[in-house]
Amino acid sequence: MSRWCRPGSTGRGLVAHDLVRKSVTETIARLQAVQLHLRVADALEHIHADRESVAERLAYHLRGAGP
Repeated sequence: MSRWCRPGSTGRGLVAHDLVRKSVTETIARLQAVQLHLRVADALEHIHADRESVAERLAYHLRGAGP
């Protein structure tokens, strides 16, 4: 999947195209989705821990991971 991601992106999300994002989210199993959301949230916290600008994206991925 790395060929579909923007290297070093600091914009909204890492997936280069909305259609790719939609396709991925519609085809992966719920457990995989939870794991991916948690991995992205961990990466955001690690890479951008001191930036308030990622709070919305972090919340999105934590919410996507579920309770």
